[in-house]
Amino acid sequence: MLDEAISSLDAHTQVQVMDLLKELKEQLSLTYIFITHDLTSITYLCDDVLFLYQGRVTEHLPVERISETKDEYARKLLESIVIFDTEEYE
Repeated sequence: MLDEAISSLDAHTQVQVMDLLKELKEQLSLTYIFITHDLTSITYLCDDVLFLYQGRVTEHLPVERISETKDEYARKLLESIVIFDTEEYE
């Protein structure tokens, strides 16, 4: 279990640790429980994502479908860092 394992590290060290974790995961067929608020690291390292709110799982998705969340709390969390409205850019 990795609980906020990279949160206190500088950006360069975070990337190094994430690369190492990803490499070990692939080479050794490891499974991690990776607890974080950093959604970028989730999309880099994880296959699935669970959103928790007040100690309860509110959404479980494959990471490639993270933008499809229906849960209100998860949606607010995602929208706080990612813009999903592509009409703005057309």
